[in-house]
Amino acid sequence: MNTLPAESNFDRILSWYMDKDDKKPDLPDKLLQELKRWEQANLWLEEWGGSIKVVPLMTEKYGYSPATAYRDIANAKKLFSKQEDWDPKHNRHLLWQWGWKMMFECRTEKDYDSAAKFYRQLCVLNQKDGDPDIPDFSRNHFIQINIVADPASLGFKSTTDVDKMYEKYMTKKKKVIPIGSAE
Repeated sequence: MNTLPAESNFDRILSWYMDKDDKKPDLPDKLLQELKRWEQANLWLEEWGGSIKVVPLMTEKYGYSPATAYRDIANAKKLFSKQEDWDPKHNRHLLWQWGWKMMFECRTEKDYDSAAKFYRQLCVLNQKDGDPDIPDFSRNHFIQINIVADPASLGFKSTTDVDKMYEKYMTKKKKVIPIGSAE
């Protein structure tokens, strides 16, 4: 069974932002400040058009490095962009995460039929992701191995005198080791 990866700050803010439920818990202060920075970056991006002009404004207002400003701008673009523009891997991760959450909610409410339907959809979503744990044997072509006692039946020379063959091989190597000796 796949396990859910640890949530990043972006995932926590996104799930809080997308949750339409009235009883959603408040964000911690650190994440709320981060969300406000992203909202400000999004406003400046709409006003100024590019991140090159927005980075100096962000570093001046919030007093942090340009690298953090670029990271905030990237997260703002990702959070406030249309869902169709998102990376397919990111979409699959969100669907997987929300599906697990809804499946367990259905299970705790003893709605096992809905939980099974969610599970079935999660399995379909997992197959699209290409689960590395389940190999696809339909594409494998296995080699047929024939094990026989006599190689002559496969078209090779018969090996009746193994000692003689061994000595012949070792003389080619210019070193003869008798079979019974310990060296």
